[in-house]
Amino acid sequence: MKRSILIYTILFSILGLVVFEGCEEENPVPEPSTIANFTFEATNDQTAPTTIQFTNTSHLATSYLWDFGNGTTSSEASPVVTFSEPGSYNVTLTVGATHDVYYNKLIKEVTLQVKDPTAGKTKTLYFTDRTTHSVRYVILDDNAPVVQDFGHTGLDKPYGMVIDTANARVIVSDYREGVIYSYDLEGFDLQIVIDINNPVLTDPFGLEIIGNKLYWGTEGAIGRCNMDGSEAAIFIPMTTTAKPEMAIDIAWDYLAGNFIFSNDKYEFSGGMFSVDFNGTTFTELVAGTNGGAIALDVENNKMYYADFEKGICMANLDGAGETVIAAEMTDTYCWGMAIDLDAGKIYWSDKTNGIIVRANLDGSEKEDFVTNCNPYAIAIDMYR
Repeated sequence: MKRSILIYTILFSILGLVVFEGCEEENPVPEPSTIANFTFEATNDQTAPTTIQFTNTSHLATSYLWDFGNGTTSSEASPVVTFSEPGSYNVTLTVGATHDVYYNKLIKEVTLQVKDPTAGKTKTLYFTDRTTHSVRYVILDDNAPVVQDFGHTGLDKPYGMVIDTANARVIVSDYREGVIYSYDLEGFDLQIVIDINNPVLTDPFGLEIIGNKLYWGTEGAIGRCNMDGSEAAIFIPMTTTAKPEMAIDIAWDYLAGNFIFSNDKYEFSGGMFSVDFNGTTFTELVAGTNGGAIALDVENNKMYYADFEKGICMANLDGAGETVIAAEMTDTYCWGMAIDLDAGKIYWSDKTNGIIVRANLDGSEKEDFVTNCNPYAIAIDMYR
């Protein structure tokens, strides 16, 4: 009996060792992974020219290959690079792995925005782009246009834009997201002015600033708030059962003390309208227009507006004397328009063909000023 117990004990011990060794083989300790990562610090407030110290913070990397997006590369662990020109640079670090495991992350990419030293200090054309989901800008000097980008890429349907000259800010409305953003003139210091958490704001379109108040057009109303989003209210109510039903783009006629706005024709009756500041008197200026963007030359008694059925139109501020200055814009979406009075030029966005057009104020000498874009709203800062 004792011999049987001894045999069983030996057998169980052997089996236990086999099972234990089998478990050790089936559940090995995983090899550590390699993770690419880095930080950076810039001189000159990241304004061109700026020297940037890139600091490698990768885990278990064996080699380094940097691509700085400006035509230069490096194999140093923590290189120092100077960016002489403003713009958007895709900086990529690719590292070598200590172990060949599937959970390695060997590439780290960061989009670096180098500020333009002239942005906000000279005349600048800003526009929203639905493909890049960002605000973009062009310095209006005697050189060929160079498009630069804001770092924020969260815009969806950015129909409205206005320059807050008093505070040196770019204000943008996003219709689909239900938010109005504010940036400094170089594209930094992103702030939310107001969003749909405030029930007053619904689907904001065009924007305007009068004094220290921000106004927006929307279905059934023109809304208003302080520049920080406080004291939001429906300023001028409308009704969706009688025209005008909606303010798409809005502009301020400071001589007459009226808003001028385009009315939607996709769902409503269309037309160009004015309304006094008290919201008591609506006047139909041009009937039935299928509108989008508008711009005013108040000094010369002119308004410009996009009509999907006619093209780009010009008329007196009372709607008389309508002239089509760009019939080729028929059946073309135009959501942005801005006037540079000093240069005698008007700019408008052509979303359909992916360009921004520049022309004389009478529509002559048209040129494709910016190409290969998906432009929506436009504004010019010319007061620096």
